[in-house]
Amino acid sequence: MSGSLEEARKALFAKSKKKVSGLSIQGIEAKKVHIASIQGKQVVHDKLPEEDFTQEQLTNVWIKYVEHLTERGQLILASIINADRPVLEGTTIKLRFPNQSMKEDLEKSQGQILEYLKRELNNYLIDFKIAVDKSVTKKYVYTDQDKFSKLVEKNPAVDLLRRTFDLDF
Repeated sequence: MSGSLEEARKALFAKSKKKVSGLSIQGIEAKKVHIASIQGKQVVHDKLPEEDFTQEQLTNVWIKYVEHLTERGQLILASIINADRPVLEGTTIKLRFPNQSMKEDLEKSQGQILEYLKRELNNYLIDFKIAVDKSVTKKYVYTDQDKFSKLVEKNPAVDLLRRTFDLDF
C-alpha cells in the first residue's frame, strides 16, 4: 500500500508543477498559448439564410414587432418604432425620424430590433440606415377648432351636420 500511496503523491506533485498562477509571467504565456489554440479551432458556421422579402412582408413584421414591444411594456420604444414606416432598399431598411433623440434611442435598441427582423424575415443581411428629417414631424391636433377641421377633412358631412343644427365653429 505504501507503494501506491507514494505513486499518488508523486502524481499529485507532478500535476501541481504543471499549474501556473494567472498572475505570473508563465501564467500569462500559458493563457496566450491557450487563446491561440482556441482561435485555431473555431468552428465555421453554415452560411446564414439570405431569403428575399418584400416591402409588404417587412411592414407586417414591423407592425408585429411594435405589438410585441407593447405587450412587453416597452411603450417608448414601440412609439419610436411606430413613428415611421420602414422603406426597403435591397436589404437596407431606411428610417426617418423628426429629431436626433428618437434616432439615438432607436440606435441603442438597434441590435434587438435587427435580430428580430432577421429571424422573422429569414435574411441575415438586413441593416438600418437611420436619418433625421425635420419634415417627418406629425401635426398634432390640440384645439377644438383643429379637431373639428380634421373631422371635416375626413368627412365633409360633419360640416353639413354643424350647419343643419346651427352648432358653433
